[in-house]
Amino acid sequence: MDYFLEKQLEIVEVLASKKKIKFIQIDDDLAFKSALMVKKEKFIELYFDRMEKLIKLLKDKDILIAYHTDGKLDDIGSFKKYC
Repeated sequence: MDYFLEKQLEIVEVLASKKKIKFIQIDDDLAFKSALMVKKEKFIELYFDRMEKLIKLLKDKDILIAYHTDGKLDDIGSFKKYC
């Protein structure tokens, strides 16, 4: 997961430096229609810190973000901290 995050960060840096990106849509299949695909604790452990790094970089570069999770995230509360 860290490898893919590093590649995503590199791509954003390159595209942002060339003014080639103004908007990004993040699509992650994180949940079923009824609940998360994994336990809440595991989801937070594996996902939140990594996604926070990507979203922080996008926000720092003034890139708009659309986020699609493909499911119900009620178990983890709000993503407002990250988006």
